[in-house]
Amino acid sequence: MFLPRVRGMFLPRGICITQAVLRRRFSVANLYGRYLSGAQHCLSYARVQEETHETREDWTVITEHAELPVIPGQEADFEAAFEEAKALIAASPGFGGLTLSRCIERPSVYLLLVQWDSVEAHEVGFRGSPAYQEWRALLHHFYDPPARVEHYAVVASV
Repeated sequence: MFLPRVRGMFLPRGICITQAVLRRRFSVANLYGRYLSGAQHCLSYARVQEETHETREDWTVITEHAELPVIPGQEADFEAAFEEAKALIAASPGFGGLTLSRCIERPSVYLLLVQWDSVEAHEVGFRGSPAYQEWRALLHHFYDPPARVEHYAVVASV
């Protein structure tokens, strides 16, 4: 049985790259010169290269971890602004997906996890773009104190 390989992951027949990305929670970048994330593009099984000659070790996904302390009482406004702002970050080169979660014990604190191809994609690419200025205008006035942002690389997973 032939299983195409994309950057170290094998795709079963009939599954598209986007489905594999969503199930494995990482992005596939620069395949056929296109950037794929979430439901933006879905290439069929037939268009997947047989072998990219890259292993998973050649390509590391970076996770941006941001703890967002929203001013109490402004959570609903923050969530509405985030709905608008997420399109700005999703359009950035190197973006691989995000999740926004609300803390159960501290309901005014949110956890933003963003997948990037590299730290530079976030720090230089997105933060250096006009889209970041819009992101900042939409969201940063909700934070007190300022958000804490760090980057992580996977060392183990199951």
